[in-house]
Amino acid sequence: MPNYSILEVRKIKTSTAMSAAFRHNYRLKDVPNADKAKQALNRDLVPMRYASFTDAYRKKVDALPYYKAHKVRKNAVRAIEVVLTFSHGADMDFSVDDWARESMKWLDATFNVAPDESGPNIVSAVLHMDEGTPHIHAMIIPIDECGHLNARGILNGPRVLRRMKDEYGQKMERFGLQSPNKAKESYHIPYDKLKDLYADTKGAMDAIPKPRTGETPEEYYERSLDAMESYAVALAGKSNRDRWNLNRGAELAAARIVDEAHEQALAILREADEKARQAEEAEERAKENARLSHQQAEDARKRKEAAESALTGLADLAAEGLSPEQVCELARQRIEEMDAIDHLKQTEPAQADTLLNALKTVQDLYRQEKEQNLSR
Repeated sequence: MPNYSILEVRKIKTSTAMSAAFRHNYRLKDVPNADKAKQALNRDLVPMRYASFTDAYRKKVDALPYYKAHKVRKNAVRAIEVVLTFSHGADMDFSVDDWARESMKWLDATFNVAPDESGPNIVSAVLHMDEGTPHIHAMIIPIDECGHLNARGILNGPRVLRRMKDEYGQKMERFGLQSPNKAKESYHIPYDKLKDLYADTKGAMDAIPKPRTGETPEEYYERSLDAMESYAVALAGKSNRDRWNLNRGAELAAARIVDEAHEQALAILREADEKARQAEEAEERAKENARLSHQQAEDARKRKEAAESALTGLADLAAEGLSPEQVCELARQRIEEMDAIDHLKQTEPAQADTLLNALKTVQDLYRQEKEQNLSR
């Protein structure tokens, strides 16, 4: 039976999924189909220089000039996980070290396309030797040549993924491994195996628990993975490779469900934040309106007092021997300086009329006196 090179790609959009991948790749959680006695054989092909995959994503994006003035899209793909391996039970007539070295050369040429200031896109690559078949987990932050987070530009549809598999398959031919794309049309799955595969897949999906009330996305994710791992262990009659596929497929299915739940939770939080922001703005507007109203009332009071002072001072000015014309002019100047008449018309119409009538009376007296002087 031919041996095939295998390339799997998974897009990661949330911090929850990145954290789960980090714990799995670095064995910070139990993996049922992994042999703990062989865990020491696992090794880094690209040493991890960050505290976590989430930390790597944030620091690499923060280092890009484009994102000094732009925000990352909310639904952007934050990372790509690539798994490289080969058919379970393949004739191991080649060195795993040589296979891993050539696989890393292909990964580097394919994904490390970011500008120098961002550093390599491949932030981690781990060779797992503690499961049924050696395989590599590579975590990639998809930054393109322009310094933008751009998974679509790197994985642009099924054709690009098929081309990647062909290119990787060509590199692996030296190890006697074929690209699965070349044998796709001629490859036939026996009905019994296909039936078992559907049954196992359905069983895995049925084993995924439903979210509990008040459960966080992270708690639900961990509980779902525990259920998937228990189900995988229960398939005692399966080969190691079948169990690895089932467990990996269950993880991906659970991750998709949790990603959706996480996005819904984020949408609810964003809506709550927006409502809180609107409430704060409304409160600030109310405070500002109250302050303006108070200030306007205080200004009106001061102008009213000034107008009353100007009005009551007319008799005193007349008693000092000033002519009616002079009295009227002085009163008008005082009032105009405070803009009292206009404001009184808005706040105290009766007082404004009284003031205007008083000024008119003074003017009439002055005019009558002037006419009398002329007739003499």
